[in-house]
Amino acid sequence: AAKFDIESLLSQVQSFLAAGLNTQLLALDTEKNDGITLKLVASTAYHLQTLEGRVDMNDPIVVYGESEEPVVQSVGSAVAITYFVNVWVILTDNGLDPNIVKRLFRYRRALVDLFRYSWDTALRGGHKIRIQQSLPQIPFEDLETNWTARPVGIKIAFTIV
Repeated sequence: AAKFDIESLLSQVQSFLAAGLNTQLLALDTEKNDGITLKLVASTAYHLQTLEGRVDMNDPIVVYGESEEPVVQSVGSAVAITYFVNVWVILTDNGLDPNIVKRLFRYRRALVDLFRYSWDTALRGGHKIRIQQSLPQIPFEDLETNWTARPVGIKIAFTIV
């Protein structure tokens, strides 16, 4: 059997996001019920680590990947490895949406709620998770295409014993 590693974890993260994020977004729309709706994430809009120079016409897109080196600790006779994963939702920002900041807050909340309340440790190999922080909203622009985007995300620590 193959050993569990960062590739295995990131594959689980992608499957988990694809299976549950849109449901979480719809639930937030229903809860808020204020006319601000969140765009759903297309099945082709998930990217591991980077867009690798590709242009993705989906809006929003999700980029996820390892954020730093894992930490290894001894726990009695076992070894615990903590992997750190960033998950970003990136929205196109044409400057015309007066509710862009509220949307960003809601996408981040959807990520937090999805991982905090739905990551089933029994089905995910018994590893525990901790949402470490919210990642900053730093807008960026592709100078070749004039594509402007706003990311929002979370950093998650996954500990596997």
